[in-house]
Amino acid sequence: MPKHRGGGREPHVQPDIKKPASEELDRALAFVRQQQDRLAFLCQEEPFGDQYTRWDNVTNSGLAEFFGRDSDEYRWVYPAEGAGVFWVSAYESAAEREAREQRERVERYHSRLADLNTGLQSILDRYQALPRPEPTPTHRPQETARAFISHGGSKASLQMIEEFLRALGVEPVVVEKRASEGRELHENVDVHRRQCDFGIVLWTKDVQDSEGRWLPSGSVAVEMGELRSQFPRRVIYLKEDGVILPTMASTPQYQPFTDENMGPAYLKVVMELREWGFLRVAVPEDDSGP
Repeated sequence: MPKHRGGGREPHVQPDIKKPASEELDRALAFVRQQQDRLAFLCQEEPFGDQYTRWDNVTNSGLAEFFGRDSDEYRWVYPAEGAGVFWVSAYESAAEREAREQRERVERYHSRLADLNTGLQSILDRYQALPRPEPTPTHRPQETARAFISHGGSKASLQMIEEFLRALGVEPVVVEKRASEGRELHENVDVHRRQCDFGIVLWTKDVQDSEGRWLPSGSVAVEMGELRSQFPRRVIYLKEDGVILPTMASTPQYQPFTDENMGPAYLKVVMELREWGFLRVAVPEDDSGP
């Protein structure tokens, strides 16, 4: 009987690694920023609950699609997990064991959020080091520039920012004050946001947690991610004094303000608009003659 020959080598498997092209990479990094922004507000949710599960499913599939499951980018966020070690004391009562398990669950949850944020930030850091062309401003020279304002409740600071923008010749866009034309809420926000030239994120005192601390509206977190995706370098962040941001939402540089002193916020807006080319000072020629 003839003998079968053959080595013990495993069949070659092509690693699932993708190198996004320039345009695809822009979409990938915008996705990473958006998921990182939304991750910050999972700190306030039930540990490993429905909100976390939905975020995790979207992030996992998105990173796999953009970079591949065998890529560094994917593994930075989703490394191979080893078996956990859990200690159990024979002297614990049922109530003590339940309290300990709940405490450990919360600790694991916040540790996991921190690891996820580190992985997402590592992706952004990798590509931030590469030379990338600056986006060309999309403002229309013959038309009024539009500013999309992401905000929580209807506060005095919102009205003051609107009035200040109009004084600068900029049209503020607040979705609640615009026609919806029968669109769903999120669709209506998306339509008006895409008609704008830059964004302003207004963090104000909207929600109090169990410890009495003031937090911004959760809806602003979602809109912030969408603004960063549409305007990677044209978003202004303004934070009311006393507002506590989740650790992972405090990454962008922001300008503090109070309702009694909006000056720093106004100055920040003017500085950014001048840098982006939306504000120009023209000196008239002196035609008075000798």
